[in-house]
Amino acid sequence: MQRDQKSRPGADASRDAQDSSQESGAAESNIAHLTSAGDDPRLVTLVRLLARQAARDFIEAENRRHARARLRD
Repeated sequence: MQRDQKSRPGADASRDAQDSSQESGAAESNIAHLTSAGDDPRLVTLVRLLARQAARDFIEAENRRHARARLRD
């Protein structure tokens, strides 16, 4: 069953975006494929490592901030 595209708001814009994405060619498809996090386990590992380090830095900064606040009281 096909929906009437005119009945939805923004249907024309959606259709235009769909048409332009189909015309963009294989180059953009390859770029999207290469940047997918699931394709390169090294990238996944790097992102996890960076996230853990950022979390550690955040916790340490919060602990320092709380320690300074306790000293003022």
